[in-house]
Amino acid sequence: MNEDVRPPKCCGREMSVKLDMGKFWEVHCGVCDDVVFVKKSEIPKPEMIDD
Repeated sequence: MNEDVRPPKCCGREMSVKLDMGKFWEVHCGVCDDVVFVKKSEIPKPEMIDD
């Protein structure tokens, strides 16, 4: 997971990333086995700058 994005908390602990699915992360709670899908933030597309 990106350093500026913190995973959600569940059962008093941060959840861990189980799977990176391109636009989403599947995060998992080790205590209650809850699964949440977190959408990644949009990354701006590169722009062409005229010389």
